[in-house]
Amino acid sequence: MIQGAAWVGEIGVAFGVAAVNGFVAASLRVPGARPVRAGVLILLGLVIVFVGGRARISGTDTEPVLRALLIQPGVSLADKRADPPFALRVSIEAVERLLSASEATEYGPVDVVILPETAVPAFLDGGDVSSVRESVASWARRWGAPLLVGAYAAGVGRGGNAVFLASDDPEANWPSAWKTRLVPGVEWVPWGGDAIQSGARAALLDLPGSVPVAPLICIESAGPQPARDLVARGARVLVNVTNDAWLGERPWWTRSAAFAQHPAHLSFRAVEGGVGALRVGNNGRTESVDPFGRRSLVVPPFEPGLGRAEIVSLPRPTPFISWGPWIGTLCAVLALASAVVPPRRPLPMVDPPLTL
Repeated sequence: MIQGAAWVGEIGVAFGVAAVNGFVAASLRVPGARPVRAGVLILLGLVIVFVGGRARISGTDTEPVLRALLIQPGVSLADKRADPPFALRVSIEAVERLLSASEATEYGPVDVVILPETAVPAFLDGGDVSSVRESVASWARRWGAPLLVGAYAAGVGRGGNAVFLASDDPEANWPSAWKTRLVPGVEWVPWGGDAIQSGARAALLDLPGSVPVAPLICIESAGPQPARDLVARGARVLVNVTNDAWLGERPWWTRSAAFAQHPAHLSFRAVEGGVGALRVGNNGRTESVDPFGRRSLVVPPFEPGLGRAEIVSLPRPTPFISWGPWIGTLCAVLALASAVVPPRRPLPMVDPPLTL
């Protein structure tokens, strides 16, 4: 049902839903209207959308792009928010336990190992970070593959939230992509300045084998622009790393529907770009997404674990990537115009006017 996002993007799909709602409201408002006819038209439109979506899924070729190992450490929210040295030790131990309990041969060869946002809550560049970098490099040596790992990058004050492409050599220069969109009220507040530094522009990370990856840190997957920019620059896979367990972790009063809504945005990003996507959370949801937006859970939420995922993408960019979100913008302009331009014939009122 969302395959139209490959042409009009999430915004265009949203305006389509709004248009249907407006059509229903207008049909019910006019005296003598025929709700049955309106219902038939809406049902016919939904059938057309569904059939068109199924035809796109079944008639579009894909190609394999990436084999990845996804690691969900399962560190509790309380430990993540504890004293920094303690949080770092607990986070590294959680990954070590998972790697020690598994063997690379169980999962077969992989092109990259992916860990979530701030999986290593420490700087991986800047000053004396040799011991932390050696721990991360040892994971790459154990699996014989590079790592995409969330950590802090050196900068003003606390530094920035970033994803590093780590190799098995702790002395090498590890490329990084900084988070460009900060979470309001947590990382950014209008009255107190940014708690962390943001990146100037979303960055690609090139895996060995010339596979460009688009890192999306946490909330960056909730809007179309960062992903569209990176796919237009050649990204073949979207990688969304996050630490949003605070949206759904126990106790029950801390849970939010956003724990399910946030990963659903990644389905739109995949359809818009025509690329596969991976999502890795500290406590979930850790899953893969195909270029048609279909999601497959890799590790159950709130359980430490790891799993393998194979990603496919479309061989060519989608119209949304090539043309941009102009169709959605046009819909917005038309909607605003219809709101300010009076209709040629005013709608009759259902109820008689009140006379005093």
